[in-house]
Amino acid sequence: MKKNLLYTFLAAFMMFASCSKIDRDLTLTKGVAPVLTNPTGEDRAYVLTEENQENPFETFIYTAANYGTPIAATYTVEVDTETGDFSTPAVSSTSSTQLFQTLKTSDFNLLVNQSLKLLPEVEHTVQVRVRAEAADPAVEKLFSNVIKLKVTPYDASIPPKYVVGAATTVGWDAGNAIPMPALDLNVFKVRIPLTADAFRMLGQQAWSPVNYFHNTFDKVEVIPAGAIEADAANEYGEVNFKVITAGTYDIEMNLDNDGQKTIKFTKVEE
Repeated sequence: MKKNLLYTFLAAFMMFASCSKIDRDLTLTKGVAPVLTNPTGEDRAYVLTEENQENPFETFIYTAANYGTPIAATYTVEVDTETGDFSTPAVSSTSSTQLFQTLKTSDFNLLVNQSLKLLPEVEHTVQVRVRAEAADPAVEKLFSNVIKLKVTPYDASIPPKYVVGAATTVGWDAGNAIPMPALDLNVFKVRIPLTADAFRMLGQQAWSPVNYFHNTFDKVEVIPAGAIEADAANEYGEVNFKVITAGTYDIEMNLDNDGQKTIKFTKVEE
């Protein structure tokens, strides 16, 4: 009899623990999405200009995502075309744990004109929503309601950065440095052949004012590891990059990756 009572108790306990775990998992992975409350998008038309590029475009205000348990969420503004489905949205470069974000005119213009490739000086309707994301990848991403805004962007072509050095096909001729086109406001990428020698990046096709050295970056990633390293400091204390394994490389430079400057070199299989 006692054994039967013990087995019954253990079975009940296991069922309770299992249900508690399921409830806890559901609480952690399900939640109530934020609500974008401002702007409303009603009867609003924005004409963006270079003269006003440093002015605020709009303040996006939203309610907190609710996961049923204290979980800090990070909020990001996403923008898509009028017919888009947000599968590849333009995303603001800044995210916040606060319940509002103010984007500058220049930042929103880049999302529309460069990331979404919408023509300048033409009125477009775009969709906007807010994404809530927890640090734990097991917690689902939540998306707010979608609003529509009428926006007329201006031409915001982003000038490239450049690659120069003995490892490149142009040598140390800064005037002919190899362009690294912009993918976004802070992201630049190029695929070029590099020989076993030194090189660096420039902000212009000239030696000044901007140079990017190995020690300019907070993080340098090389695939495969060791294929590119830091060169010895020269007489000016400058630390260039040095190619150890010659080949063709994808170079991707991000000048604002969550507040850090990062660069990634990936050797292309030939």
